[in-house]
Amino acid sequence: MSKFVLFIALILGISGIIVCVRLPPVKAVDIIWKEGHITADETWFYIPNTIYRVIGDVYVDPGVKLTIEPNVTIQFADGFSLIVDGSLNATGTGSESIVFTSSRTSPSAGAWNTVMFRGNSGEEFLLKHVRLMYAANGVTVEGTTSARIETSEVFNCSTGLRLRGQSNVFIEHNKLMHNGVGVASEASFSGNIEAMNNTIVELSLIHI
Repeated sequence: MSKFVLFIALILGISGIIVCVRLPPVKAVDIIWKEGHITADETWFYIPNTIYRVIGDVYVDPGVKLTIEPNVTIQFADGFSLIVDGSLNATGTGSESIVFTSSRTSPSAGAWNTVMFRGNSGEEFLLKHVRLMYAANGVTVEGTTSARIETSEVFNCSTGLRLRGQSNVFIEHNKLMHNGVGVASEASFSGNIEAMNNTIVELSLIHI
């Protein structure tokens, strides 16, 4: 009889252990949908288990500033862009990069379009500690003022960085990897490029 009681106690003890280590259900990811014009200063805040999904072209209007916090992930539906006619400050950190990517489950180069800066005097454009992937043109610069891209990674895009217009472009400590073209400077580009300590893997600067 004592052996039977011991056996039952052992079974209940094991069951108790199993219950104790049972994992909680995984929380679903929340989505903040974005499209259309941003007409007043706006911040895309980091919220745990949340992504921003661009489902139509997003325009930052002239005189307006969009700030993106560290650790934010932005996913783009096919063919869409973030177009900055005002200012953009997307500054991550070494451990909490800002991610621009495709909303596809299995993306490839060219899935979405670009992050484009075409602001004029008085506007600013900064990408720092950003990881950008699977775009047609990762970053497109065609404004008439300064644009800075620092300590960022652009990879698996058709073109990593495309330059047009009259901007002064500063690119420093970036990695452009496995893009069809690393940096493309179009015939319309009449600005200046200041490039320091960048790594371009496979393909290099070309002029179209």
